[in-house]
Amino acid sequence: MGIGKKLILIIFFNRNLLHKLSYR
Repeated sequence: MGIGKKLILIIFFNRNLLHKLSYR
């Protein structure tokens, strides 16, 4: 349960980081 939520958060964060990098 906790791990799944953490994984989703990590993926979401990674996507945000990738988006920011792509924007540059």
